[in-house]
Formats: sequence, structure tokens, C-alpha cells
Amino acid sequence: MLCYGGVTNIRYPRLFETMMSGPVGGLMGGHYLGKALGIENLVCSDMGGTSFDAGCITAGILPIDREPPFMQMYVNVPMLDIQSIGAGTGTYIRVDRRPTASSSDRQRRGNAGAGLPGNRQRDPDDL
Repeated sequence: MLCYGGVTNIRYPRLFETMMSGPVGGLMGGHYLGKALGIENLVCSDMGGTSFDAGCITAGILPIDREPPFMQMYVNVPMLDIQSIGAGTGTYIRVDRRPTASSSDRQRRGNAGAGLPGNRQRDPDDL
């Protein structure tokens, strides 16, 4: 899946165009499902281990950004307009007794999947 919704094979000379292919595939699937159900306005999301990505389909039209920012740089490749935040299932937020909040990325600490069934929960600060 290419970042603007096309498909390709491994011999494609511009494989960098596959960035964000997972969330793009979800938005394309949402567009297909919306057309099949007669729904023109959708919000589609993709939650992975390290990020939460969302895109909106308005009036049945997929949003395309001609020069999207990616990793704090502008890329001269059209991409479906998907917004990302770095807070997926591997991230947790802890609120302590003081009025503060902190976040941590479990995967960054080498404890990927700690929240999955069958895995013993441990406080990442104890690792």
C-alpha cells in the first residue's frame, strides 16, 4: 500500500512511498465500507503499539495532502491526510497523588505487549 492509496510490489523503485501504509490501508478500507453502506462522512482510526492515527472522509472524498509533514520535515509525495499522535497501546498515563500526570512508552523500555492477556503486568519504572 502506498501513502496515497495505491498498491505496489516489492520491486517498486520508490518504496519510501509506503510510509504510513497501515493507517492509509485503514482509511481506504473505511472509504470502501462507507460507500457500501451509503455513509459519506467517516472518522477512521488506527491504534498500533506506539501511535494513534486518525483520518476523516468528508462527503465521500479521501483527503489528500500534496506536501505532508512527516517526522518534522516536508515530503514531496502526496499522502492521504492522516494525523498521528504518539500514544498507542504501548503507552500508559499515570496520575499520582499530586496533581501531575506523566506518560511512558512501554515499548521504549523493551516491554512491548505488557498489556496483552497472559503477560504479567509490571510497573515499567521497576524494569
